[in-house]
Amino acid sequence: MQVFIKKMGGDKEVEANSIIELLLLGARCGSSVEFRIKGRDKEIVERSIKELIEGNFGEKN
Repeated sequence: MQVFIKKMGGDKEVEANSIIELLLLGARCGSSVEFRIKGRDKEIVERSIKELIEGNFGEKN
């Protein structure tokens, strides 16, 4: 399974499994990002990412 993230409007795409790469992406709070997922369980990963985002990553307001 591979998950890639790209900041909208940018041209750099990074693997989501590297925190250093994610930091270098330069996406800040409020930035829009695009996910690209490769692998057998693509639908499960897409659903999990969606739930994380909709649930505000478990943060309480």
